[in-house]
Amino acid sequence: VVLAGFAIPGSHADFVLVRYNSNGSLDTTFDGDGKAFTDFAGSTDVAYTISRQTAPLIADDKIFVAGYAKTGNVMDFAVARYNNAGGLDTTFDGDGKVLTDLANFNDYASAVALQSDGKILVAGSTPNNGYTDLALVRYHSNGDLDRSFGSAGRVLTDFAGGDDSASRILVEPHENDDKIIVAGSAKNGSSMDFALARYNSDGSLDTTFGTGGKVLTDLGGPNDFVLTATRQNDGKILVAGYSSDPDYQLALARYNSDGSLDTTFDGD
Repeated sequence: VVLAGFAIPGSHADFVLVRYNSNGSLDTTFDGDGKAFTDFAGSTDVAYTISRQTAPLIADDKIFVAGYAKTGNVMDFAVARYNNAGGLDTTFDGDGKVLTDLANFNDYASAVALQSDGKILVAGSTPNNGYTDLALVRYHSNGDLDRSFGSAGRVLTDFAGGDDSASRILVEPHENDDKIIVAGSAKNGSSMDFALARYNSDGSLDTTFGTGGKVLTDLGGPNDFVLTATRQNDGKILVAGYSSDPDYQLALARYNSDGSLDTTFDGD
């Protein structure tokens, strides 16, 4: 079991990975003591999401962790790749770490996923015109930005003119043209709604999905937040989080593959 987050070993927070054996004891073969710390730029570093990439696609198993790192007075997308022993993989951008500045302000990465071709997708949020937009970035397997994706490797998506954020990336199978679904939350008027966007493999919005590639779902409360999502084998999409009405409740929605709500799921 591998967990990612942050810890404060000194004066600031760093990425930290911890690996456990199946019985719950620390795996001391992992970076010597079961724990691996990573500093990006001498300031606050926080990991939010983790993914695995396994052989034979690459030489050996790799671990990807994404979050944010403070560089100067701003936050940047931060991605680190580790080898199976817990060390930074120096074939990834030369030192195992990549920082990406999207808006010269505060960028937060909160989801990571791997494509079947080895490319890395990272999603989060970035400021734009006084609000935050959903941000999606794609990297080559060596850590370079994939400049064939969106605008020089980056795509910004606004849902309804308010704050938007990402919680989960789903990569559809090759037979569905490697389309990319990002699930998150979006401010719609005075409330937060469940938000989904689907992109083509080049980063453009897939206009066959929802309305212009985007879906907003109001669950009835003033604040609906997505925490995670998954794709069923039949192509339907499950999205989970919470809704306040006025108390917080677990919220689960199911969508058809075209982004419409699956009304066979609890009637609506």
